[in-house]
Amino acid sequence: MEIPMLHERQRKILRYLNEFGDCMTGSDLSQRLQISSRTIRSDIAEINRYIPPEIAQIQASRGSGYRLVIHNRDEFHRYISTGLNLLTREDRSRHLLIALLWATEPLNLEQLEDEMFVSRTTLEGDIRWLQSSWLTERLRFVRRKVTISLVPDEVEFRLTLLRMYSDDIDFHSRNAIIVPDGSIPHEDIQSLRAGLRDALSANGIFLDDFQFLYFSLAVWMAAARADRPLEPHDCPCSAPVKAVVAQILKKLSQVQQFPDSAEPWLCEILESTLTQPDDRSFALAQSIARENALRFDAPYLDSTFFHNMLAKFVVECRCRMAFPRFHRLDLLLELTRNYPDITQIAEALASGITQSLAVSPRCVDPRILVPGILTARSEYVSAHPEIQPVAILVCHLSSSISSYLYMRLSQHYAGRLRLIGPFPVYNKTLWQDLPGDFIISTVDMASFRALPLSAVTISPRTAPEDFQKINTMFYNLTKDRKFESKSVL
Repeated sequence: MEIPMLHERQRKILRYLNEFGDCMTGSDLSQRLQISSRTIRSDIAEINRYIPPEIAQIQASRGSGYRLVIHNRDEFHRYISTGLNLLTREDRSRHLLIALLWATEPLNLEQLEDEMFVSRTTLEGDIRWLQSSWLTERLRFVRRKVTISLVPDEVEFRLTLLRMYSDDIDFHSRNAIIVPDGSIPHEDIQSLRAGLRDALSANGIFLDDFQFLYFSLAVWMAAARADRPLEPHDCPCSAPVKAVVAQILKKLSQVQQFPDSAEPWLCEILESTLTQPDDRSFALAQSIARENALRFDAPYLDSTFFHNMLAKFVVECRCRMAFPRFHRLDLLLELTRNYPDITQIAEALASGITQSLAVSPRCVDPRILVPGILTARSEYVSAHPEIQPVAILVCHLSSSISSYLYMRLSQHYAGRLRLIGPFPVYNKTLWQDLPGDFIISTVDMASFRALPLSAVTISPRTAPEDFQKINTMFYNLTKDRKFESKSVL
């Protein structure tokens, strides 16, 4: 059966719904994909036409949103891994880069035009976009009249492919890793996973989920690119790493051929996933963190917690693993939208590190640092009550419900926001002169004239959108606040 072509945006919708597991609203999807809700509805209708309902279906529920129901996951993988629809620049550029990385000879531009159904002008635009977003000092184009290729560097090719394919790992089922010709057969990946798990455990090596699947993909790639020349070299690896790789290759060589260069390369990949920060990493992390703590007036960067986190990031930069994986890219995109000031700090930190290590900034994604910076800031605020914003809670509810709401908000914002109250809405004399930063109210405060502070209206049910309103106010209050002591209430 021919698989219909889904374009990358439709694949992203399926991946978001698959990862989320529950209902997502059309508004949420449109914000994440930066498109209109109407386009979301159109894409979902098209997806449901393409994929038979006995395989998977996106169900719509009024008031709740969209939910992906998968009845046959193996077949579902075929729809998100094959039949690229090259309608967008992202789709075309990804297709072109993968074709170049797997090609054994230069690609003809005229043939690429026919294959991708684009004009030469569009193709040249896609090549320029690739050059500005993906290419590094080691990954460069070679143009010869009507052909294009990449400077041969097998190690660089493999690292780039690992990065690209890591975006397509399905963390919900672990059944599929997306590759050029589709998914690795289910039986093969199951056998590979079992063999790797046993060999790693027997040698006392324990990896997290991403590390395990990343190494699994590297083992597969060592066999898939067995015909590509890879200059063998000695890598300073630990005895357990060498032992586990030797066991893996011995077991898998019974069914698949591995070149002599596979063992040192896999040793290097596995060692990279296990590398911990050394003294040099900590020294660089402390230097960069302290420099930017002064530059951005952000003392929370100069903490043991953040130094440890940044040192780990330094190691990831050295090992070429400082890039987001799909299962967390969604969160990183949301955080960068909500916290542009923190994103600016992350970019400055990443720039300082890449310059110090002489690493191409295109191999490093600074968004990875945003959650750690936010955590460091929250810990700093928690340890310094005198700089925590103060909210005045006013309610039009009975005392028992008001007390419950106060308790709910206090637990949710413990260590970040101080609450005083609750106070009745209609007795302004009790709260209008209190030294707070903003008001949280269960009624629309716009009807009150000359309020002393900004107000946020929430529902007593404290729905997610209520917390979002408070978060927005909290963020607007704290993003420009100097981290210096103020008088305690």
